[in-house]
Amino acid sequence: MKSAFLETVGFTFRNKVLEYFLMCRELDIAIADVIEEYNLNKATTYTVINELLAKEIIKPTRKIGNTQLYNLNKNNIISQQLIRLFDDCIAKVVEEYREKEKQVITIKNKIKEKKK
Repeated sequence: MKSAFLETVGFTFRNKVLEYFLMCRELDIAIADVIEEYNLNKATTYTVINELLAKEIIKPTRKIGNTQLYNLNKNNIISQQLIRLFDDCIAKVVEEYREKEKQVITIKNKIKEKKK
């Protein structure tokens, strides 16, 4: 599936990790989930996670066993801007889909009229 967010900001490891946190912003996320979702290199993913932690874009939340969970730090100004950008990308995709849907309905109606 295409990603409007990644098409906008670029298909980098960092952006893929960011996208996952933006998509799941209400959830606590294990690093293994991010790695599995995008089939990323483990070492690279940990490097990106550490960069995002240093910038306080994500934050540790809780531990389950030995697994540390993280989520998007919605109090961080950069995170807030990323959320707006992500939501705008999603809104654009929805708008484009609705336009295409209207065109299909118009075409179907014209075909029905011609058959009469």
